[in-house]
Amino acid sequence: MLCVRVGLVGSRVEVWRLVEIDASLLLDRVHAVLQVVMGWEDTHLHAFADADPDTGVRSGLSGLSGPRRWGPGFLREDDEDLLLEENITLGVVLSVDRPLFYEYDFGDQWLHRLDVIEIRSAGPAERRVVVVRGAGRCPLEDRGGVDGYEQLLMVLADPAHEEHGEYAEWVAAMTGQPASQFNPALFNPDVANRLLRERFPASGPAAQ
Repeated sequence: MLCVRVGLVGSRVEVWRLVEIDASLLLDRVHAVLQVVMGWEDTHLHAFADADPDTGVRSGLSGLSGPRRWGPGFLREDDEDLLLEENITLGVVLSVDRPLFYEYDFGDQWLHRLDVIEIRSAGPAERRVVVVRGAGRCPLEDRGGVDGYEQLLMVLADPAHEEHGEYAEWVAAMTGQPASQFNPALFNPDVANRLLRERFPASGPAAQ
């Protein structure tokens, strides 16, 4: 089992999760895990990379050739160098000295960094994925990435702002609740773990 910290990169609003995850999960299943634990809606494209997409920097891989990316097969129509995410497990591309990057929504560019905190043996009936703790609710989708989300929070916090009413209406439409109830610091690991139990059983093959 890998104890992994998943953090949203570049955000001044702290959004992170500490997750225990089976290293044998294929990356396409890891994508499904990250959607649940972060709180995304899985309505946009995604890809994994062993280098920060913004800097190209790789850690612990100096002996290998250029940066590698993994994603769903249909993306190879536009990127012949893309490797298939369903052909490789998390433990092969993520280790203590080797972070992994996960980009969700190529327009808004929500970038996540995965770092291994600890590696331990797993019990025979242990759940394959568990959220230990975390901070910050998932940003709202289609908000213009990190900068757009921070702008949203700034306007919501200022009732005198000329766009406050417009932003509040948008948040209410997206969440189904009044904007006054929107709490960017709120994260409930119990909700995430309930969803994970449905998708990833304690033993047997990963849920499809």
